[in-house]
Amino acid sequence: MHEMVIYGVSFDLVGKQPIVLLKTADGNKFLPIWIGHPEAARARRGR
Repeated sequence: MHEMVIYGVSFDLVGKQPIVLLKTADGNKFLPIWIGHPEAARARRGR
């Protein structure tokens, strides 16, 4: 198992779906997680 940190919130250009991008603490691997629009709005506000 690897420790992950939030790298950012962005949008999938093909499906226009928001994603949270996680990266490993050492910064060499990424994991995209597709989320809903309300969750993306809250994540951008920092809640």
